[in-house]
Amino acid sequence: LHGFAVATAYPNPGKDVLNIRTGLRDAWVEVYDTNGRLIHSQALTENVTAIDATDWAAGVYVWKVYTDNKEVENGKWIKKQ
Repeated sequence: LHGFAVATAYPNPGKDVLNIRTGLRDAWVEVYDTNGRLIHSQALTENVTAIDATDWAAGVYVWKVYTDNKEVENGKWIKKQ
């Protein structure tokens, strides 16, 4: 991992789709709202995994990527109205 991002989220800010790009295998992403509630969890099966955020409220979300039962990357994503 050596200080390089192993996963990125885009577009940021975005609207209806949160894309997670990673080269990791056997990984998954979890997305949390500002209250710390898990609102989405999904396996990362492609280099870019699209997450439908259409029904999410506008605001800031925290995403976390896990592999081998360890968090390996995280970030914030802003959903526009």
